[in-house]
Amino acid sequence: MKSDNIVKQLQKKELEILKFVDNFCQTKDIPYFLSAGTLLGAIRHKGFIPWDDDIDLGMTRENYERFIQLVPEALKDTDYMLQTYKTDVGYPLPFLKIINLKTTLVESNAKDGNAKNGVFIDIFPFDVVPDNKALRWLQIKKCKLLTFVIHTKMNYYTRAQTPVGGMIYKVLNFFWGRYSVRELLDKRQNEIEKYNQSNNHNMSIVTATTEFRTETLSKTEINDVIRIPFEDGMFLANSNYERMLEQSYGDYMEFPPVEERGTKHDIVYLKLDDFEFGDPTYKKKK
Repeated sequence: MKSDNIVKQLQKKELEILKFVDNFCQTKDIPYFLSAGTLLGAIRHKGFIPWDDDIDLGMTRENYERFIQLVPEALKDTDYMLQTYKTDVGYPLPFLKIINLKTTLVESNAKDGNAKNGVFIDIFPFDVVPDNKALRWLQIKKCKLLTFVIHTKMNYYTRAQTPVGGMIYKVLNFFWGRYSVRELLDKRQNEIEKYNQSNNHNMSIVTATTEFRTETLSKTEINDVIRIPFEDGMFLANSNYERMLEQSYGDYMEFPPVEERGTKHDIVYLKLDDFEFGDPTYKKKK
């Protein structure tokens, strides 16, 4: 677990990025909503969960693509970068980050990869998912298997570095080994978005899920947002935030046991302003 000081330093920088994103989204009329632990923190703590080390936002796919199209102009002459697999050839994840390039943040699972790095916030696209649970399970599994191959090829840590994982990778590589990394990234993206033109009713995060224990909203309610307090500001949350939190956490007002109050990201090197932590041999060029 990181020290309280490290977490506070991270949170301060992440909040600055959140305020930038919120201001931009207001000017362009792009709805977003607090998600996952950030939403939980807003409701239970009126800000960050004390031991949380990141910020998560959600957007519908339509708003997500508008954000990607419009935000580069606003990022000019700032310290921030839009990071997707199309803007950074070393980045393998299926959601975007806004990263602060004047900082350095290297996570253990990415220390051998080639993605640009810095303190960041995550923005997840919500896509239409099948009403049929079996089809949804198949979609999630296929995306996870593709991610497993992509991460292995791009030097992100995966279970391919374990004996059993190595055997699984060899089987998957037999089917997908003929594809380039970019082709695999596009293949995964097509799988993520395959139901967006369908008549299915719900939207969710197709990737980065724990099977079905993830936020799911209907198409009709997903852009129904309100402002709620988070730290020293007011930010957007879905009006159905209670149901979202129950889906992810059950009794979300109950604190987890002390031994489970750890941070999510295993950071091997961090530098921001005059603060430095970890092994500088992992420092990467921008």
